[in-house]
This record gives sequence, C-alpha cells and structure tokens, in this order.
Amino acid sequence: GLVGTLPTSFVLSGHSAGGGFATAAGGYYAADPSSGGNLRGVVMFDGFSFSGVVPDALQRLDNPYIPVYQIAAPPQPFNSNGATTAELVAARPGQFVGVTLANGSHVDSMLGSNPIIDFFAQLVTRFSPAGNTEAVYTLATGWINDLYQGLGPADGAGIYGAPDQYIVMGDTAAVVLATPPVVDLDRYLGTWYEVGSVKQFFSIGLVNTTAQYSLNPDGSIRVENSGNYFVNNGPESRIVGAALPVEGSQNKLNVAFFFGSPSTNPPGNYWIVDLDPDYQWAIVTDFTGLSGFLLTRTRTVSDDFYQELLNRASVKGVKGRITPTRQPAADTVTV
Repeated sequence: GLVGTLPTSFVLSGHSAGGGFATAAGGYYAADPSSGGNLRGVVMFDGFSFSGVVPDALQRLDNPYIPVYQIAAPPQPFNSNGATTAELVAARPGQFVGVTLANGSHVDSMLGSNPIIDFFAQLVTRFSPAGNTEAVYTLATGWINDLYQGLGPADGAGIYGAPDQYIVMGDTAAVVLATPPVVDLDRYLGTWYEVGSVKQFFSIGLVNTTAQYSLNPDGSIRVENSGNYFVNNGPESRIVGAALPVEGSQNKLNVAFFFGSPSTNPPGNYWIVDLDPDYQWAIVTDFTGLSGFLLTRTRTVSDDFYQELLNRASVKGVKGRITPTRQPAADTVTV
C-alpha cells in the first residue's frame, strides 16, 4: 500500500511470519518490471510462511539473483518446525543461505527492549541461551552491510561458511544451513561408539555402548547394539535387529528389533541428521526428535568436540536431553 519513491537501495527484513512476508514482498517487487531493481537482499529472523510462499518468492528472486538469508532457531512449533528454513535450503542447495543458532529460541532476535516482555516472550517460546541475541546482531549487521556493497560469502566482511560448517561465536555457536546428509551406507557400516544419548529406560546405567552395523545376506543391515551395565565388564546388554532404508530417502532407515522385518515405509525411526564427510561421527534421531544419539568411531572425544556434537544435535532437531555415555573400556590397556 505504500505510495511514493522507494530508497535507492534497501534491504527487507522481518521476524517470524514477518520474515516470510518480507521474502514474499521481495519476490513481488523483483518481478515488477517498473520496480527499478533497488532491492539488495532479504534477511529473515527465524522467518516462516505457509507452504509454498517462500519457494515461489525465491523463483522470482533468482533472475537477477537476490540473496535471501535466514538466522534460524532449531525446529520448534513457533517456526513451523523449521519448514520454511528447509524450503529455503532446498531451493538454493549448496549456497550460503544462513545459519541455525544452537539451542536457539524463536525470539532470539527480539530480546533487549524490556525485561518483562523478554521474560514472557521466552516463557511462551523457549529461553534464549546467553550470547544468542548478540550473535543475531553480529550476523545480521555483517550480512546487511555486505548486501549494500554488493558483496557476499566470497568477498564480504560478514560471517559466512560452507554448508554444515560449525561456527563458534563467543558464548554461542551456529551451524551453516545445509541439505540433509547423503549417506553411503557401505561407508556407514562398521563399529560406532555412543558418546552421548537421550537415555531410555533400558539404557540408564549402560556404559561402553557400541553399535555394529554389517550387511545381512538378504541385503538388509544387521544392527547389533551392546554395552555393559554400570562398570566395565559389568552385566552385558546385547540386542540384534535389522534395518532398511526408507524408500526414496538417503539418510532415513527403519530399524526393527522385535517385530519381524523392518519396513521401507516412511517416516522411519533412525534418521541420520548430521554426518562427518569422512564418516568419523554421526548424529541420529527420529521423526519426533525425542531420541538422540551421538556416535563416533572412537570411544572418547574431547570436551570441546562433545560440546560441538551437542550443539549440532540441537540445530538438527534433537529435542530430548542428551547426557554423556561413559566408555570405561577406553581406559583398559592391553599388554
């Protein structure tokens, strides 16, 4: 409804539904031949929209190319469980389109105006970790300054990164937005050690937790999970099952332990949501996000790397509380 002359150069931005609206408005502006081409970019603050709005706008913003960046919180109800962030990544795969803040709140970008409003806003959504709001300011300022100068990830002064890159920013951390991992199951086979997990009733007190994956004669994956209760060489727990990839998926499987052969029907109950390119670590959950496993090829990891895995799990949608899994067998010396 604005009537008048727009600035010579401008950036659109918005929080939540306003972020999706800013992207949609940018798409309509870019498609208008009389607009003058003054839009430099769009920055969303955990933006979301109804399905199809952002992908449709991105098509209009592709020629000429207008950057759209997102500072996202992990999937949660207030950002439509990350649906718009996923649409943005899918529409521009392999490109820098933003980051997700570890353990972030939907209101990370909104805090600081009034302590009472801040408290109730976080009470409704979730509490923002220390440093997240400052990280939002730092990221957005760098990107917007670059947009006005026609700069980007290759030559700008802002903070960017490659897809799935882990970025530490003072008290907080972020992961660059990326498509789900493409999993080569042959490389995924072998022995994995659990260094952390969302504990289930059967895994309380379990140490030396190990998962071994191998091929069955019928082409399914043999799954053998084992561990000891309480101490090294304590009572052993062992369970064997089978897994099959979900049809049409490259990172989701169905694992069955008790009820016959696994199904290939979605959604699957074993989602590999983050994976080292060299297959040295993996983060696994399910479609609810209530389960979570931090797997590595070594029995132990450094404290800093364990924190990185925790942050990555948050970013990738693990909602359950992850606690460390002890591996006392790592202290055993064989002579």
